[in-house]
Amino acid sequence: STDDTLAEVARFGHPVDVIPWPGTGRQVSAYNDMLAKRRHYADWCAFIDVDEFLFPTGDETVRDVLHRFDMAVDVSTIYVHWMFFGSNGAKDFSPEPVTQRFTRRAPLEFGPNRYGKSIVRMQYAVDLMNPHLIGLPERMRTAGGSTVLLDDNGRQPLADHRHLALAHYF
Repeated sequence: STDDTLAEVARFGHPVDVIPWPGTGRQVSAYNDMLAKRRHYADWCAFIDVDEFLFPTGDETVRDVLHRFDMAVDVSTIYVHWMFFGSNGAKDFSPEPVTQRFTRRAPLEFGPNRYGKSIVRMQYAVDLMNPHLIGLPERMRTAGGSTVLLDDNGRQPLADHRHLALAHYF
């Protein structure tokens, strides 16, 4: 990264461990490393990428949603569906944050919105099935509480953006 990541992260005022992970295409190994070596860092962990931003879609905060599931022992994973954003027709670089530069997204019915990522209760975390699905399939729910029903490609029949969504910048 060339954006002075450490200085940017320090602005949040929370302790952060930066783990160098050289190379590209190492998402699965990085996620597995987190599961193997750092599972006791937090009760919940969102396995998302730098081009994805988790946000609440209703009156609750992300923390509120997680607290709602804290007592639900039958839930290992909260699956959060994408809201797919595109280029806004931009052809040249601009220094504004991506959330300000790219404000147009695909309709909610857009097929890739049926994919998402996992927020995992780390005590139940198992090796990931793929970068999207971590946890026990029978114990996955959406933030709205619906059972996650996946097809052979890892998609749900419909995206559920109640309570939480994951803005994905393609």
